[in-house]
Amino acid sequence: MRRITIGAVTGIFGLKGDLKVCPFVGDDSILKKIDRAVFVDKNGVEAEVNILSAKRHKDLWLMRVAGADTPETAMTYKGKRILVQDTVLPPADSDEVYWIDIEGARVVDQEGAFVGTLAGYIETGSHDVFQIKSDDGAEYMISNNRSHVLRIDVGIKTVTIDRLGLVASN
Repeated sequence: MRRITIGAVTGIFGLKGDLKVCPFVGDDSILKKIDRAVFVDKNGVEAEVNILSAKRHKDLWLMRVAGADTPETAMTYKGKRILVQDTVLPPADSDEVYWIDIEGARVVDQEGAFVGTLAGYIETGSHDVFQIKSDDGAEYMISNNRSHVLRIDVGIKTVTIDRLGLVASN
C-alpha cells in the first residue's frame, strides 16, 4: 500500500494539546475518519500515532493525538507531515485523478515526443499548474486544463500535453 501526505502540523491550539493541521487534500473530511497516522519530521524520522479526534476550526483542523495532552508535548509535532494509507481516499470520479497516481508520470506531446517527468503541481484558484522537469534539467509549467493537458492515462502513467501551453519556469 502507498502512503499519502494529507496535511501538516502548523502549530498548537489551546491548553489541552490540540494540533493545528493544514490539510493537503481536497476532501479534508477524511481527517475525521482516520484513527492512526504516521508523523514525519523534516529529517524523515517517522512516528506512528493514534488519532483521538479531529474537527474543523476555521480554515484549519484541530487534531488531538495520543500522548500530546499539553502545549509542550503537542509542540513536538509542529512542522511534521501527516501520512496515511491511500486506502482512506474515496474512489476518484471519472473526471478526477489523484496526484499520487500520476506523480513522476512521463509527459509527452501529442506526437508522442518525450517532454519530461511530472515533478509537482501548484494549486491555483481556477486550474492547477503541473510542473515538468526535462532530462536536460529544464523546468516547465503547464496549466491543467483541457486545452493544454490533453490526456491523463493513469494505467500507463503518462500525461499528454499540447506544447503550446508550456511555459519555461527557469
